[in-house]
Amino acid sequence: NQPSFKRIRIEQGPIIGMQQQFVLNGEFEEISIINCTDVGLYLRSTGLATGTNRNVFQCMNMIYNARGIVVDLNGGLNNVFNDVAIEASTSYPVEIVDVDQITFNGLYLEGNAQSIWCRGGDFVTFRDCFNVSAIPFIRGAPNFVTSRVYIERLFDLSAGGVGTNGNYMGMEYGQIRFPATAVVTT
Repeated sequence: NQPSFKRIRIEQGPIIGMQQQFVLNGEFEEISIINCTDVGLYLRSTGLATGTNRNVFQCMNMIYNARGIVVDLNGGLNNVFNDVAIEASTSYPVEIVDVDQITFNGLYLEGNAQSIWCRGGDFVTFRDCFNVSAIPFIRGAPNFVTSRVYIERLFDLSAGGVGTNGNYMGMEYGQIRFPATAVVTT
């Protein structure tokens, strides 16, 4: 309960860079995880009361990992990621499985082989994200059970788009335009 990690660099070779199970109210800041053969950061839980709840992750870099971040919580609650960069993942940069109230603020994706994969949960939010990978930003599983995924202000610099399948709502930057002069209507 209430761990605090700051200025950690994990590099070259572990299968999982950092694995957390049943962590509550943790603070993780300035973490770099580089070149792991499977997952950079793996969060796991089995329920709301005893699970991985109310953690804050800030200023993280995930580079050259097979998968950047896997959040496999089966009911984990309210994890927040601020200013996270995931680059050159050979699989999914982010994989989300059965998560409630997870938020990514300022997620930066570049050179990843696949899109974010959302396989279940509720209130999954991506806000002020940048997609420089030449692929869609997110995709859902074929039996997409996530009920609410929100994408707010996606800056898609590679023209990969939001994605093709899934139960989510989003608005890419610049899609709604209003006239310079208001037009009065009934």
